[in-house]
Amino acid sequence: NGLTPEKVIRSLDRLYLENNACEGTESFATVFLGIVDATRRLLTYTNAALESVLVVHPDGQVQRLAPTAPLVGILEDQHHLFKQGFVNLEEGTLLVVATDGVTEARNAMGHTLGVECIEETVMEHRDEPETAIAEAILHVVERFADDRRRDDIAILVARFL
Repeated sequence: NGLTPEKVIRSLDRLYLENNACEGTESFATVFLGIVDATRRLLTYTNAALESVLVVHPDGQVQRLAPTAPLVGILEDQHHLFKQGFVNLEEGTLLVVATDGVTEARNAMGHTLGVECIEETVMEHRDEPETAIAEAILHVVERFADDRRRDDIAILVARFL
């Protein structure tokens, strides 16, 4: 309907809050929504509390897309906190989005994997096909956590041509 990512996530937040109230639950979510304008080569996005959203530019520069909004489903009447950002997409730009099941994977000692490890893995495999990059990230997570997943995992890798 022509809505911006910011407005979509605001609406999702409102729906989430209403659903929580109706069902008597306390649930929340992290969300990343991006819309690509292929003509202008521009990504417009809202990042609701995901810490591992990376853009790798063709020159090798890594840009972390910091959150532009809080978690969805936790703050009543705080929709002014929901913002959006923009990224230029040169040919060959790589977008990597991973849920907190990736960055918060824990090893036997209780340490978390973190964003830095994901960034290193992406940089090591950045010239490979997108599926290979996602598989490399998943392999790092599984090896780090000794195949004991505690949370759902979603990994998106896209290259803009």
